[in-house]
Amino acid sequence: MKQYFIIGIVLVISVLLYLFCKRILYKKKIEMYPSGEVHRIFYTRFNKKHGVENVFYKTGELNKKKKWNKGLLQGKTITYFKNGEKYVIEKYEKGILVQCDIHDLDGNKINKLFDR
Repeated sequence: MKQYFIIGIVLVISVLLYLFCKRILYKKKIEMYPSGEVHRIFYTRFNKKHGVENVFYKTGELNKKKKWNKGLLQGKTITYFKNGEKYVIEKYEKGILVQCDIHDLDGNKINKLFDR
């Protein structure tokens, strides 16, 4: 019975330590335009961008959505027109741009710069 109690204590301490470290090491950052509007929201882990970053136009519309993994772009980065239509879709693998598509205001693909 005493062994189960000790195992339980160790598990509780481990979970609390994990949550504490995650809160300290995984931080939300908000950057503002000089005029006070939100410019970008992103997260860092070990002082490197990690997770989703949203960049906004000064008027509040979403401008870009990026995905980071340990400081490197990973997956799709999408740039939007102010009307919400997709403008540029880039695909990254470990920080290297491997594909880039450009669209018109109606969302139609007008150019594929390259596809690695």
